[in-house]
Amino acid sequence: MPPPLTGDSRIDAAIAAVVEHFLEGNGVVTDWVHDAERVLEEPWIPDPSAGLNIAHEAPAAFQRHGVLLAERELGSI
Repeated sequence: MPPPLTGDSRIDAAIAAVVEHFLEGNGVVTDWVHDAERVLEEPWIPDPSAGLNIAHEAPAAFQRHGVLLAERELGSI
């Protein structure tokens, strides 16, 4: 069962990206992460100091959701 939407599309996309990245990367399929309301229309860069290469540094799941976050930022998750 998917988590309820938060009302902030950026947070909803980020949650879906985290779940897709970690669970599906380990063979656990979660269809809800692909729902349209969990994908941003415009990319979001949570860290404004991330630099110009962030679009290429973000893990694939995060790129698909429009959340441009470097993989090194995921170490504490």
